[in-house]
Amino acid sequence: MKTPASQLISHLPWGTIWLQILQIDFLEVYTHFPGGCIAKTEHQMQAIIE
Repeated sequence: MKTPASQLISHLPWGTIWLQILQIDFLEVYTHFPGGCIAKTEHQMQAIIE
């Protein structure tokens, strides 16, 4: 899957809830899930852009 993790999460029904959780505790929570390393990198890139 080439879809960015952030887009994938936001398209899911509970995506908005997850985005809030990831913003609060992104590194500690999401890195425990598969693909967490990729998502962490994307999150850091987004933080720089924003």
